[in-house]
Amino acid sequence: PDDSIQVARETAAANGVEDRIVFHQELSSRITLPDPADVLFSDLRGVLPLFQHHIATVQDARTRLLKPGGAQIPLRDRVWGAPVSAEELYQERVFPWEENHRGFDLTPTSRRLADQFSKNRFKPDELVAEPALWAELDYTTIAEPGVRGVMEWELDREVTVHGLAAWFDTELAPGVGFSNHPDAPKALYGQAFFPFREPLPCQAGHRLEVDLRAHLVGEDYVWEWRTVHRAGPEAQDSLARFTQSTLTSSVLSPERFRRGGEPYAPRLGPDGEAQAFVLQAMDGTEPVGEIARRLQERFPDRFPTYRDALNRVSALARELGR
Repeated sequence: PDDSIQVARETAAANGVEDRIVFHQELSSRITLPDPADVLFSDLRGVLPLFQHHIATVQDARTRLLKPGGAQIPLRDRVWGAPVSAEELYQERVFPWEENHRGFDLTPTSRRLADQFSKNRFKPDELVAEPALWAELDYTTIAEPGVRGVMEWELDREVTVHGLAAWFDTELAPGVGFSNHPDAPKALYGQAFFPFREPLPCQAGHRLEVDLRAHLVGEDYVWEWRTVHRAGPEAQDSLARFTQSTLTSSVLSPERFRRGGEPYAPRLGPDGEAQAFVLQAMDGTEPVGEIARRLQERFPDRFPTYRDALNRVSALARELGR
């Protein structure tokens, strides 16, 4: 739906095929086709395939827009994970906020940073164990957007582990694909880094278990990782145990949280009133300039100048008009 589709139109024209391609500047879930398609091609991933509404979008397009037996590219993704020793990265992301800053306690910041995952590019030697398969996503059948999997490793040397690296490899078509493994050729996606609440000093024979979960909530995924560090395969007691979630890293004031609850009866604030005024005026009878003039007259405190009002109306017309 982005305006970058114009580059595709221009490229088609530059190559003399503009009369053979129909461009839809819209989400695929909002279009219909006169005939089912022969091929469904998509790349809606982020650092990992579990990103925004990727799974639901592919499922909808496969069901509504692709003819039975039609080809899909990619066919499947496999997501892998491995523990990493990455002191420099951990120092950069988390440690600065752990220190005592002239007597100030900044642990609310360090706690949130430790519960965020981020894009990174690891060196192969930063992986301290063989990769474990977390999940396989078969796009020809997948329906459930949530994914959960448990990965386990037994370490073969003394090392400090700072978190989990995760990446995917893909099968585009039978026998054709690529990998985002740290030792593979550099690709767009990189790898995800899920830091542990604190570094784990490990010995040879120690075991690590990470229960990684991806929950689609609203417009994107909430990631949860539960880590257990044990002295060996038979050890019942854990040396360390963490439960982390990107939900706890988000900053949401109690007031904003209350306003999203079912019992709350909302009223429009000043910005909402101004937007409602514009939306009601967008009935196809008035030009943008006239709506902007009336908006500025109606809400002079919010829009001190005509240009301020025009910018707001133009933005809403581009986003929501037809």
